[in-house]
Amino acid sequence: LDLKSCINKKFVNANLFRYSVSPTIEPNAPAYLPSFRAMIKSILGNTGKNSAFAIVNADIVVHPDLSLSKYEGFDEFRFWIGRRIDFASYSSLLEDMNLSVDMLANHPVYKYGIDMMIVSRSLMARAVNLIPECLAFGLPWWDLMLPISLIAVGGRIGELPPGVLMHI
Repeated sequence: LDLKSCINKKFVNANLFRYSVSPTIEPNAPAYLPSFRAMIKSILGNTGKNSAFAIVNADIVVHPDLSLSKYEGFDEFRFWIGRRIDFASYSSLLEDMNLSVDMLANHPVYKYGIDMMIVSRSLMARAVNLIPECLAFGLPWWDLMLPISLIAVGGRIGELPPGVLMHI
């Protein structure tokens, strides 16, 4: 099972933009972590006016049953967040990927952060300058500051179903 290829196909089929970040050197962050605001500005510069994109932590596996096309063309002020289910090992994660999302929803969800967001380009463009320059993607707080920034410009939060994001 090639999980990376499976996830890439889901994004392409849903017409969601996929973006790979290159590390940048920021004064308040380790050299291997990109500036969050710079990353978002780069994404905005590479996406179409009416597009949406997803931001996903690199250590997250998206369940094969998640239909990302459901989120294409949604209300531009709605954004979606997802929280993960933690697994003890890669083998237990692969075993449970055969379970339906409904069955996985019974697992406890990590409640101290957000692992995936789906956002319209227009909403993100309104919020990008509210994101502090010192935040780095991959360090704590980016996943809390981004929803706060989106809400501050009129965004309405929705939640992805439990069981669609998995983590080892």
